[in-house]
Amino acid sequence: MAAMHNIFLIGLPGSGKSTIGRILAQQLNKPFFDIDVLIERECGEHISTIFEHYGEQYFRSCESRLLAQVAQSEGNAVVA
Repeated sequence: MAAMHNIFLIGLPGSGKSTIGRILAQQLNKPFFDIDVLIERECGEHISTIFEHYGEQYFRSCESRLLAQVAQSEGNAVVA
């Protein structure tokens, strides 16, 4: 059985991580997770609102926590 590994895409905002991630996940037949979408779902607000109301430190804390959750629970996903 082949080892299962997550693929994490990193880059500047607007660099195409989510676009490429969706394509890559489809090509590799892996689930795709967009961390920004997960953060918005968990917080119930858009990313820009989170930054405005709570600041970057809060956003980064949420981002780190959700990345760790995906890394531990999935094992075979594309994450942007």
